Amino acid sequence: MLKEAGIEIRPGLVQNMMDKLRQFKMKLVLFDDVAPALDKLKGRGLILGLISNVERDISATLHELGLPAWIEIVVTSQDSGSVKPQPGIFQEALRRAKVRPSEAIYVGDQYHVDVTGARGAGMEGILLDRWGFYEDRTDCLRIRSLDELEKTL
Repeated sequence: MLKEAGIEIRPGLVQNMMDKLRQFKMKLVLFDDVAPALDKLKGRGLILGLISNVERDISATLHELGLPAWIEIVVTSQDSGSVKPQPGIFQEALRRAKVRPSEAIYVGDQYHVDVTGARGAGMEGILLDRWGFYEDRTDCLRIRSLDELEKTL
């Protein structure tokens, strides 16, 4: 994320940031647009999945957020043996969903990792740019909220 934001990664910077983050008690919550958007997409009979670069079991976190009600397929870098933007993690999700790349879209909030990664696997990548960080990216569909997603399908 730092690289995507144009921040020079100096030795010790990431470790210092992680040390600071560990000092805070944080609770993950969904953005307000997530549940309504997932309800609409699921109501259309779409197969919904999650692809994440994590090297641990995230089942408890997904349950805490209520995501299993919508998400059928979860593929992590731990499961697939590859990380975004490598095609393997996306291909594993496609295999589990039993769909061709041309039948799938991937929505992510990082251009390089998510959009180019999805493209590398033959999928369409949609950029979720909530805060307008990627206004210069005109080579992909860019949305500001998941409320916009259903209209684009």
